[in-house]
Amino acid sequence: MAQSPFDGTWKMDASKAKWTDKPAEAVLAGGMYECVTCTPAYKIKADGTYHSRPGGGVDETSVQIINDRSVKFASRKAGTLVGESLVTISADGNTRTVEAADYAPNGIVTRYSTTQRRVGAAPAGAHQASGKWLMDRINSASDEQMLMTFKVDGDKLNMSTPDGYSYAAQFGGAAVPVGGDRFGGKVQLRKLSANSFEEINLRDGKVRSVSTITRTPEGRLHMKSENKLNGAVEEFEFAPQ
Repeated sequence: MAQSPFDGTWKMDASKAKWTDKPAEAVLAGGMYECVTCTPAYKIKADGTYHSRPGGGVDETSVQIINDRSVKFASRKAGTLVGESLVTISADGNTRTVEAADYAPNGIVTRYSTTQRRVGAAPAGAHQASGKWLMDRINSASDEQMLMTFKVDGDKLNMSTPDGYSYAAQFGGAAVPVGGDRFGGKVQLRKLSANSFEEINLRDGKVRSVSTITRTPEGRLHMKSENKLNGAVEEFEFAPQ
């Protein structure tokens, strides 16, 4: 049987990543933090303690102001730390660097760093982390977060990642649970052509994103993902390993 064009282990090429022109917006002022473009949007006290954050996948989030250019975030699910990040604004106020860590259920901690550029000013009197920001680049990321493995068996695709996420879904079949996803995500697959398929990601029965994955003539995988909740689009390329 001929090998599927999707079979193998693939690593994201951070230099090829592209993002939509849809900015993220937040306001940190008066002791309150508001994520305007989060889905759903939320507003909590920025006092360094955990506060309820319903509807966002996590149960609670904390926001701690470190200084006038740095803010630390942390989120928990069922009392367990699932992610944290340190946001630092440049001296000129025009870029922000996010140093983040995700804590997978299998115990692996993946770390990544990104840089974003300001496209909207902070409101008068607000912390410099406020305003509108567009993703600019990925500075670094753990291999565990950049790698994925596909194996096609008949009409079923098996996917796995080093940080413990996996699924075995039939093309054209029902949505199946994503192993290792503490948020209860599911995936449904649809074959588009011999070299392309659609991955539909759901949570609580609602479509959250749709990704089109295509094997390119250059022997890479191209992934274009659309967030169905806010319209943001991301594009990535993966090289064979």
